Amino acid sequence: MERHRVAILELSARGKTPTEIAKVLNCIRTTVYSVVAKGTPEASTRSKSRPRRSDEMVAAVKKSV
Repeated sequence: MERHRVAILELSARGKTPTEIAKVLNCIRTTVYSVVAKGTPEASTRSKSRPRRSDEMVAAVKKSV
C-alpha cells in the first residue's frame, strides 16, 4: 500500500489525472483522491477514530432493554 501512496503522489505531481492514475495502478479513483487529499507519503493511513456512544446513551439503552 505504501508503494501505491508514493506512486499516486508522484503521478499526481507530474500532472496525471486521478482517472489516469487509477488506470495505471489498477486501483479505484476514490483511493487516488484520498491519498492526494492527505498529501504526503508519510501521512497516516489510519482513518480518524469514529465517535463512540456516550456512557449516558449506553445506560439508557441498557435500561430500556
